[in-house]
Amino acid sequence: MELPQSISVSLPEGGGKFVFSSAQTENRITISSRLTLRKSSFLPEEYGQLKEFFDQLIAKHNEQIVLKKGN
Repeated sequence: MELPQSISVSLPEGGGKFVFSSAQTENRITISSRLTLRKSSFLPEEYGQLKEFFDQLIAKHNEQIVLKKGN
């Protein structure tokens, strides 16, 4: 089985945080995704960082879990 790697990504100056984790325990897969935004508005010069932040979030959510058939 292949699971997406866990990550934690933060915006500068505490503007937000994205935490993604995946784990396997026996016959159970647990996926957790948490997005926290501490600012309700962002300045135009912060747009590039904000876009990169959300691009990483979207890319992580698009990763696949690969299950392999056992013997």
